[in-house]
Amino acid sequence: MHEHLCSGGLADLSAGLSADLSADLVLVTSELVTNALVHTDGDVDLRLRVSGGRVRLAVGEHGRGLHLVEALAFTWHTFPTGRGKTVRLETDIPG
Repeated sequence: MHEHLCSGGLADLSAGLSADLSADLVLVTSELVTNALVHTDGDVDLRLRVSGGRVRLAVGEHGRGLHLVEALAFTWHTFPTGRGKTVRLETDIPG
């Protein structure tokens, strides 16, 4: 269910990206958001930015899913927030 919500919400933001990259973004977003909902109080902050040939995705609070982030991201970081941590990743837009 979260993957459907993620794919619908990302459709407008990922317009112009390849189908493969869009699918990767949906997969990693779904994983991180699902884990955040399961392992936290349900409050999730999701941000996606496409700029300068790169995609930046940030999900506030997360559970286990960093293996997907590691596999699909060009670079990624975690940083602490007031109530947990945020995962931020970037991936290059082919072309």
